[in-house]
Amino acid sequence: MKDLKRILAAGLSTALLITGCSYPAQETVDNVAPPKVITEHPAITDRAVVDLKSIDPQNADASTGDAYLEFAIGLYAREASRTDENLMISPASVLLALSMTAAGTAGDTLTQMTDVLAPGETPEALQAFAVDYNGRINEGSGIELHSANSIWLNGQYAEGVYQDYLDYITDDYCAKVGVISMDSAGEAEINGWVNDRTNGMIPSVIQPGSLQSSDYAILVNAIAFDAVWSGGPLDVIGGQPFNNANGSISNVDFMSAEPHDLLSTDLATGCKIYYEGAQYAFIVMLPTDETIDANTFASQLTAQEYLDFWYSSSYQEEMYLLCPEFSCDFSTSLKSDLIDMGMTAPFSFDEADFANMTDVQISIGEVIQVTHIDVDHNGTRASAATAVEATAAGVVEEPIYITLDRPFVYAIVDTQTGLPLFIGTVNNFS
Repeated sequence: MKDLKRILAAGLSTALLITGCSYPAQETVDNVAPPKVITEHPAITDRAVVDLKSIDPQNADASTGDAYLEFAIGLYAREASRTDENLMISPASVLLALSMTAAGTAGDTLTQMTDVLAPGETPEALQAFAVDYNGRINEGSGIELHSANSIWLNGQYAEGVYQDYLDYITDDYCAKVGVISMDSAGEAEINGWVNDRTNGMIPSVIQPGSLQSSDYAILVNAIAFDAVWSGGPLDVIGGQPFNNANGSISNVDFMSAEPHDLLSTDLATGCKIYYEGAQYAFIVMLPTDETIDANTFASQLTAQEYLDFWYSSSYQEEMYLLCPEFSCDFSTSLKSDLIDMGMTAPFSFDEADFANMTDVQISIGEVIQVTHIDVDHNGTRASAATAVEATAAGVVEEPIYITLDRPFVYAIVDTQTGLPLFIGTVNNFS
């Protein structure tokens, strides 16, 4: 068995279509030889497989976005159930990293990855949506928002990767191809790339000593978001109390805003604050139940409840929001979540099928995500990195006041669709 060691992702998302990227197959690292490729790819006729030459992102369907939302909220709920602390994940980053991986699979491995990432959709629909979504990330209006992908191959292996798979991820996902040694030098190359692509927000995602000589390859998606509030900086009110989930009280700085988009259901009340360009917004959800902490609330949230909240939007002439300034660094293993959601075959030596990527027997060993966010009166900076280790082998007359002085949920969303690029909780400041 050999390792397709990791897939890294740093996450966000925006709105455009990019195709036909230049093929950087000769773009190597530290003058290492170009990647070894297999030009003859035997036809797979006895099980499901994606025809990589047939994927057209212009055929991306809105229904696949709804399916992705089910995955996004489901993953978020599982992560929230595992911790009492502040958290943030980028489901968009996970989607892109794993979709790029899924393109190289076949049979039950492909079926399970598709069913988890886009329940009810076909593998071709998932790929079209992911490629389109990745492209849309790179054209934000008025903000800095970008997605970058790469594959890092173990230069010590005689075995190669199918040429058509490399062509697909470089042409459609705009992925860089790097050849490295799976040691400290390789770790430095990958971490340096992630650091650059996340504007320094995530300096490392590969931990020292984690790469092994048996690792086969690493796939990476990195996305970073940097935006200012529409209308300029918000006012700051210092030293206000925040009631932490653990029962303590912290005095923190609050931002004061006057938004006009109220979001309200029986479960929660909140609003949207737009970033420059209005393509993206920061939304908050304050649970109606004042006795519940944000992570418990999030662990019970469904995709339908999120959609109901998003579509509850109504214009309010007079509304006042107080939201604490905050930052959060979060890292987590997503392996158990993905297995619980039904993605078992990709993690099994005996069942994993990567026949659309290589003729080497490989399987996924681990999925790690690292995220960072800063929210203050000027705007928001956010980024994420996901590592997948594969082992080879209505109008209201009265003013509305929303004060986020207790645990709440937040998300950075595409204002066209409501799909979350990042979603997290603020539970404690202590």
